[in-house]
Amino acid sequence: MKNVLEKELQWRAAQGWQPVSVAQFESALRAIGYRRDKSMEARCMARIMTGERAGDIYPCITTTPVEVETGLRYCNASADRGVRFAALQDMRGGPFFAVSHGAILEV
Repeated sequence: MKNVLEKELQWRAAQGWQPVSVAQFESALRAIGYRRDKSMEARCMARIMTGERAGDIYPCITTTPVEVETGLRYCNASADRGVRFAALQDMRGGPFFAVSHGAILEV
């Protein structure tokens, strides 16, 4: 598993993504109005589905962002779909990420 994580970290570095601490990752979430809901986290293997990297895998921890203001999960039908949600979507595509317990923390 370490080799697939290292391969993914190398790819992200080549794309210009910057590793940050978990605290910095959480701070970035808070800055756009969200917090981590650790009760909904899942450790799994992410698989890239399309493109030249299709089939590649890496260990990840998926988390469910929750709106600080309302307590709603980002995926709730009543959750905000405005600027904060757009910023959350942008966060999914880089330019930074955190590694926790041998896996990439993802939103």
